[in-house]
Amino acid sequence: MQVTVALEVEGVPFDLECFELVDGNGVPLKNIESAGTGRSFSPKDQKRSWNHNFKIGNAAGMEKLRVRLKYKADMETVDVPVDCKIGLGGLLPQTFAVKQP
Repeated sequence: MQVTVALEVEGVPFDLECFELVDGNGVPLKNIESAGTGRSFSPKDQKRSWNHNFKIGNAAGMEKLRVRLKYKADMETVDVPVDCKIGLGGLLPQTFAVKQP
């Protein structure tokens, strides 16, 4: 059996990480495989959409199928200190100095 799950949101800062198929008790299904994913973003109308195709190996006895959305929440921009030295022919010599007033 193949199942396609799709979601579209508009005007909301939302970043879906993945869809997860679970049984009626909330336990992730083990007999599934990914059969393709897709996502799109429209800056004009601020719409985002995601879809995911799943192949379910054995659906016998499965009465309920639920979809769990995993998403990133409370994201914020933070400053991250970076200490690196780069140069095309090796490390650049430290030829700069800070002038004291």
